Amino acid sequence: MGPVQASAAIPNDSYIAGYAAGVLKHDFKLDLPSLVVQNGVITVPMGDLAEKDRAQVLKVLAEIPGCYRGKAAGTHQPANFGCFFSSG
Repeated sequence: MGPVQASAAIPNDSYIAGYAAGVLKHDFKLDLPSLVVQNGVITVPMGDLAEKDRAQVLKVLAEIPGCYRGKAAGTHQPANFGCFFSSG
């Protein structure tokens, strides 16, 4: 028997979106159906968030495995946030 190789699959957009929705609902009591994930990029509708929660929401979403990049949308100054990227 040869060596066993572990390979961690990079989560797909549906997984990332579900993870994000779950975290937002659990940690912030938020339901954001307008949150979009495309090619590992999470777009967060900032207009749907209370100003006091915005920085913390972005921090939590940036830690989602498989998130490649994040975009904060719906404000006068859209911002990008970096994500933790796990390849295994």
